[in-house]
Amino acid sequence: MTQAALSHQIRTLEDRLGVVLFRRVPRGLVLTDEGMAPAPVVTAALDSIGDTLDRFSGGRFHEALYLGVVGTFAIGWLIPRLAQF
Repeated sequence: MTQAALSHQIRTLEDRLGVVLFRRVPRGLVLTDEGMAPAPVVTAALDSIGDTLDRFSGGRFHEALYLGVVGTFAIGWLIPRLAQF
């Protein structure tokens, strides 16, 4: 995405919301208080999208399975069978 395209998207979002999200400075942009308010939610949403996309490899979706087991069970039964799973 070019700098001009990004600037256009920011202005469109600001117009839609009716607030100024960024203050233009000579070396770029600085978030305003209004821009800081949704930042944690937007960051969490983008992180979630990234995490989901990271689970695709070789064109397939890979689920994650988390187990909490007793160590002796893990060593004696689970670990030897993980490759078959």
